[in-house]
Amino acid sequence: MPVRELPPMTLRGYGEVSAKITTADAYSRLEIRCESAEKAGVVHAKFVSDFHALGGVTDETLPVRGIAVPVIVVPEQGVVSAFRNGRCIYVVSSPARAGWLEGMTSIERKLPGAELLPRSQVPMYLNAWDQHGFRFYYRPWETPDKDTKWKEYPVMGEFDFAKRENNRGFVFWAETANVDSAVGLDNDIWWDWAARAAARRELPVVVNTMNVEPTWLLNGHRDEEMSLMPQFCGSYHSVADTSSAGMRSVSWCAGEAKDEQLAPIRRIVERASKNANTLEYLEPHGELRHGDYDVLLEYGPVADKSFRAYLKDKYGRASRVSQSWHQKDSIRGWSDVRVPDLATFLGFDDTALDLTGSWRLGYEPVMGAAAEWSATAFDDSAWPNIRAPGNDVMMFLEKKPAVFRRSFDVPAAWLREGGKVWLYVWDLNSGEHLKEKITASLNGTASCSMICISVS
Repeated sequence: MPVRELPPMTLRGYGEVSAKITTADAYSRLEIRCESAEKAGVVHAKFVSDFHALGGVTDETLPVRGIAVPVIVVPEQGVVSAFRNGRCIYVVSSPARAGWLEGMTSIERKLPGAELLPRSQVPMYLNAWDQHGFRFYYRPWETPDKDTKWKEYPVMGEFDFAKRENNRGFVFWAETANVDSAVGLDNDIWWDWAARAAARRELPVVVNTMNVEPTWLLNGHRDEEMSLMPQFCGSYHSVADTSSAGMRSVSWCAGEAKDEQLAPIRRIVERASKNANTLEYLEPHGELRHGDYDVLLEYGPVADKSFRAYLKDKYGRASRVSQSWHQKDSIRGWSDVRVPDLATFLGFDDTALDLTGSWRLGYEPVMGAAAEWSATAFDDSAWPNIRAPGNDVMMFLEKKPAVFRRSFDVPAAWLREGGKVWLYVWDLNSGEHLKEKITASLNGTASCSMICISVS
């Protein structure tokens, strides 16, 4: 009969396991070998509990040489049983009782003294998704409707409700305290009481660890902040959005600042790990990606240092970087290596015309009247001036279709170069406006080629 060996592998919570599968005409037999009897007890309990979670199954006992062996009957599929002997679990399944008995008889010598019904407890975190998959964020001080005051609301009733509803889980937002005077502290005062209420009821809990940038952290580590890429306006959360206006972040490549930022989160995890109902922790760096514009966030000296370390490991010598990138000796030493800004990466160089400067700004109903607003004689003197791009004032502009106009002179030598000319435009559309068309006109003609760099 066919026998297949599964090599050892280490599984979280179960330790090292290996297995052997034997397939006969009337039955199949699985032998699971664990690193200890204790771990085998957990595997045994998990296997049996998962079978009962399927629904519709029933329990029976069938005799094998005078021993009543528990079996699980699966409607229209057959029977299966699992028992533990020392650090091994034996699973026998068959479409028919007779086949099952044949399989059990082949290992009946393992039955005396075996654990037929699991006695071990399955740690709650090992049932995180198959039994505790439904969790919801818990927001202290929030009530079901605006007319209900927190002090009048039966808060503990929510935890009793979660218990009745098949042990629903909670997610608590755990992070560094944002209060300026709370240096090094965390925000557990918001939710530690709720965590205790969940633990007393054996309700599953997920700790959403999240690094934040309180003022005390940024003020103490200005040299380890992100530097925004030239001409970019915004933050890690969005492009040109007032909800995070002026907010900067600790560099992804920071050292001391990152350690200080994550220290409170480490203490949160250490406390939560003592609770048996803690299922897991979410990524401590929080929301790592919000859109394509994320590539514009990490720039400047801290990023340069990390970038050089990566290239040194990959290429060894700066000259090899130069050869790989440019096929010429443009990089003479590591100090010449910097994180490139996006415009340079896309071809912007010393021969390009930089249109950064003072622009006239107008709104609808001008939008749509391209022939009018793009004409060289159009009077835009009543429109306000704004320096663009890369001006944080962009965060506070009206969120509706806009027109930017400006005049500039093109050097004659530049024109004599000839060839196709590309216009690079920062696409500052956001949200529902992402798919709106951007039109560029030059000297009243809306036919010049354009590359829109979408950053939102």
